[in-house]
Amino acid sequence: MKEEYIRDFNKVIIGIIQTDAEGNQTGRLFNSRKIVGYYTVKDNRTRNFLLQIVSEGNTLVNLIYKELGR
Repeated sequence: MKEEYIRDFNKVIIGIIQTDAEGNQTGRLFNSRKIVGYYTVKDNRTRNFLLQIVSEGNTLVNLIYKELGR
């Protein structure tokens, strides 16, 4: 599984996006490892941690920032 670190404007790591072999992604907060959402390549949708559709396309980075109130 590949991991990409998301940083804020001060270069502090705030989140992680994990990508599986199929390209599906899971967004997590860095410190708590709390899942904020999922992106599925098959349907091209982002879902929150409750699996509710929040957008078309990949907006996991936005979910990480939103969860942190930034």
